[in-house]
Amino acid sequence: MRCRTPSLVFVVLIGCGGDPGLPPPAISDSYYPITGTLGSGGPAPSLAWKYRINGAKELMVIPGITARYDDEEIRVLDGGTRRLATSGGNVTMTEDATTIVTRVTSRIEDHITPGPPRTIDERRIDQRTTHVVAKVLVAKATLMATARYSMPISVYLDRSDLAQLDIGHTETLRATATVTGSRTEQAGGMDMTQPISGTIDLSATWTVIEKLATAEVLGRSYADVVKVREQSMAIGNSLLQPRSDTTLWLARGVGPIRIEQTVKSLLTETMAAELLETNLVPSP
Repeated sequence: MRCRTPSLVFVVLIGCGGDPGLPPPAISDSYYPITGTLGSGGPAPSLAWKYRINGAKELMVIPGITARYDDEEIRVLDGGTRRLATSGGNVTMTEDATTIVTRVTSRIEDHITPGPPRTIDERRIDQRTTHVVAKVLVAKATLMATARYSMPISVYLDRSDLAQLDIGHTETLRATATVTGSRTEQAGGMDMTQPISGTIDLSATWTVIEKLATAEVLGRSYADVVKVREQSMAIGNSLLQPRSDTTLWLARGVGPIRIEQTVKSLLTETMAAELLETNLVPSP
């Protein structure tokens, strides 16, 4: 199981009020906001979104294996210099009347350099996995890794002119990441830690495919929406080399309101994310 991770850059989400944990309302005119302003005109200290993944339903991956994802939360902090995404989910497999549950949680933090353009210079990953067989914890693992980019990755959808681009407008980005870290596994009273190191070549191509006056997600209507397709690939020192195909519905001043993503690696996995709530308010 993987926790949903947008390809080269990160995805955001939307909604309005209702959660006492949300920061104060923030105003933006970007289709992929990294910063915003308060109603008083000052800079917003943070932005927040929450996504519902696959309708919060348990879905079949392959016969005998199902997956259910938690809501994903994303925050942009410290005036747009850090972006934190937390997600998780369970994979359940039943074999010979025995139930095996694998729980994965993920915390991904991007360090962003102010622009223009704003760029992601470093990504830190903290992923925890537990394996429970017949309600007994039998193993757990912790992955801690840092990816540093040879060339900073532009947050390329953080722009206010997306609707002015022609249908079919395409851009391609490439970067190389140097990854260091460790993976620790605990099972049967034994601990084993292995270092992680290597390089990953990343590429992503995004294309404007549709412009919509309005779009509705979870009963809420959003104006000035641009639909973008992103195709990305990661080539590293493993045989997995995942490829992703992502479609984003981007609302001006809010960010992605719906995301559909298919990732092909050992398995093909498809997921949809819909915006539940955000503190972002589109500019007039």
